[in-house]
Amino acid sequence: MPQKIGKLFKMGKIRAHVIRRKDGLYLIRCQIHKVRISVAASQLDYCKEQFIAKLHEKLELITLNGEAKGKKGLTPLIPYMETWLENVKKPFIKESTYIDYARMMKAYIVPAFKGKYIERIRALELQSYLTQISNSGRSVPQKRFISSSPLCSILQSPTALLR
Repeated sequence: MPQKIGKLFKMGKIRAHVIRRKDGLYLIRCQIHKVRISVAASQLDYCKEQFIAKLHEKLELITLNGEAKGKKGLTPLIPYMETWLENVKKPFIKESTYIDYARMMKAYIVPAFKGKYIERIRALELQSYLTQISNSGRSVPQKRFISSSPLCSILQSPTALLR
């Protein structure tokens, strides 16, 4: 039977079990949204690094497949936007543009929509925000980023008018 090392390896809200097997290998594992993640290594620090790398890889896949949901099956907007920026936009834009978009998202979208869920954003609330951005005198790249983001897709959704 493997020996447990401490109680848990904690990283934010993720809690993983750390076990030392009889053969001397450390094993870190957890399960998120029915996806099992585990890593084994001979050194605990290396095992933690590998676990974090694998965790990020799996979380991207979970988010892209739409399996990652917040409370009551709702999708948090900010993690969704971060995934969109990293996986949808980044491959098709220059590195400097990606850096600008990430900065703009952090400066303008995160403060306005932090803690909000896509399914709960009302069309009127979103339209008001977009009008405010349009009238604020912001630069063309800022307006282009916001208009190409999922925010406008949410507004154009047929169910947005019902919210």
